[in-house]
Amino acid sequence: MKTDIISLSGLIATIFIDKEPDKCPICHNFILPLQKTGYEIDKNKYQLIFMCPNLNCHNLFIGYYGNELFLVSDRNAYLMHVAPKKHVDHEFSECIIELSPDFVYIFNQAEAANSINLDQVYGIGLRKSLEFLIKDYLIKLNPELKDHISKMNLSKCIKEHIDDVRIKQCAERAVWLGNDETHYMRLWDNKNIKDLYALIKITLNWIENNLLFKKYMDEMPKGKQ
Repeated sequence: MKTDIISLSGLIATIFIDKEPDKCPICHNFILPLQKTGYEIDKNKYQLIFMCPNLNCHNLFIGYYGNELFLVSDRNAYLMHVAPKKHVDHEFSECIIELSPDFVYIFNQAEAANSINLDQVYGIGLRKSLEFLIKDYLIKLNPELKDHISKMNLSKCIKEHIDDVRIKQCAERAVWLGNDETHYMRLWDNKNIKDLYALIKITLNWIENNLLFKKYMDEMPKGKQ
């Protein structure tokens, strides 16, 4: 795939790019972008300006291209990333929003940090969101223990107050990986931020299932004749 670019000296040249962005970083729809123009920013570094064809978007964004070989004569360029990126908040069910609005807020802030490649902040944010989720869940189950649970270490909260073995085991492992994101030394070298994210989502799903189960059992304690 070839495209014309304007060099630093103002001359028109042709480079060969490996691909165009297939997803708009602003509206997040899959697209066939419209290319407006391109510039050589430095030797073998290019910025191509695209427009989203989506009628509800039509925003411009930049595709950053480069060639790691840094060969002056090599006119091949590879898509590295696009910008700007607009974060879209994760949607949660009503029961989770009602249970822990702080979890929802912190989780989405962490996701926003991740969308602009703040990977060190992302893990810390996920770990904090997990603590709010677990403690708010336990306080809902045991409102008389609110002050006690609020002050407890998260691992101790999980160990002493969560009875559901699925939530307990997933939450424990999420804490282990979350602590790796906040401490100087990592204990789980074979796991990463994706595993932490997955364990939080699994924990969240089990909590949501339990809340919905209790809701319908309370609302429909017995059948109608």
